[in-house]
Amino acid sequence: MFFDILDPRLYPLWKIGLFSQDADVWYILRKIGFEFKVMLSASLNNRPNDILGFAHNPNIIKKIANKYSFEITFVQSMYYEYKYHAIIYSA
Repeated sequence: MFFDILDPRLYPLWKIGLFSQDADVWYILRKIGFEFKVMLSASLNNRPNDILGFAHNPNIIKKIANKYSFEITFVQSMYYEYKYHAIIYSA
């Protein structure tokens, strides 16, 4: 069983504030600008840009589970829009 896996399809949308209750066009544009500045600064200072490198696409996990004859069920995280749980079990 895996807990709190970052979904690379949803994490960038969450990061720019798309899931925020007070999200409007200007809020999202400001967040995009801020995140760009953070990524640029990290690159210039030779630091990791983001935790997105720790994200795993559910389809890849499913292929690996199927390769070894495991069943898999995905459950959306109750607390984080951009995370999910993968429950892997033998058939």
